[in-house]
Amino acid sequence: MKKQIAIIFILIFSIINSSYACSCSSLETTSNRYQQSDFVGIVKIIKTYKNEVDSIDTYKVDVETITLLKGKSIIKLQTEGFNGIANRYSSCGVWFEEGKSYLIYANNTSTGTFVGYCGVDRYFNANTLSTLNKIKKHVSHFKVDTRWGRTTYIPYQLYLKYQPDSSKHLSLIKIEVNRKNGTVKISHLSDDDRNFKERIKNVLTEKLNWKTKLDEQQYPNNSYIFILETHPYTNSKYLMEELKNTKIN
Repeated sequence: MKKQIAIIFILIFSIINSSYACSCSSLETTSNRYQQSDFVGIVKIIKTYKNEVDSIDTYKVDVETITLLKGKSIIKLQTEGFNGIANRYSSCGVWFEEGKSYLIYANNTSTGTFVGYCGVDRYFNANTLSTLNKIKKHVSHFKVDTRWGRTTYIPYQLYLKYQPDSSKHLSLIKIEVNRKNGTVKISHLSDDDRNFKERIKNVLTEKLNWKTKLDEQQYPNNSYIFILETHPYTNSKYLMEELKNTKIN
C-alpha cells in the first residue's frame, strides 16, 4: 500500500511539475526571433555568477562575443534561473556552461542585456547561420515586433501543392509595407519556383489585411520591412494541422 501511495505521489508531482515546464513555440522561426531581438550572436561563456538575491531567479554572466549577427558586441548578460543556489529551481532557467559557446537572441533592458530560455540556441548549425546572414542583409539595423507573423504563415492549402521529397527547402520572403500609400512589395530572397511566388503574392497582397496587422500604436511609422521564413514543401503533420487552423484576414 505504501508503495502504491509513493507511486501515485510521484505521478502527481510529475504532472504538476510538467505543467509548469518552460516550452517554446514550435512555430517560431529564425527570422522572427532575429527581428524581435536587439542582439543576435554567438557568445562564449567566460564566467557565471551566483544570484545576487537567493529568491530572485536571475543571474549575471560574463561573455565574449565570438560572432556578431545583430546589435553591438556584449561582454555581460543577464539570464533567467538559479545558479549556485541549493534546492532552487526555475522551469525556465537557463544553464550556461563556462567555456562553451551558444547562439543567443537577447534584448536590451533597463538593467542590461537579457536572454531568456527560448532565446538560447544550444545546437545551432551551418544552416542556421546561413539563414541568419541572409536576414542580416535586410533587417540588421532595426527591431521589429513580428508576433503577428504567425498569421502570415502560408495557408495549409499551399502545402498540398508540393511533394514531401522537397521538405528541406527553405523560403525567405521580404515584405515591404507602406501604410501611407497602401502598397505591399514582395521579394523572394531564396530560389523559389514561379508557381509558389504567385501564390505567395496572392496571399500577402490580396488576402491579408495589413491595416489590421499594423495598427498605429505598435507601428507608428509609414513603412516597414519584414522577413517571412517558411518551409513551403514540408510534410510535417503537426505543422500542417497548425497551419490549417490559421486564419487569413
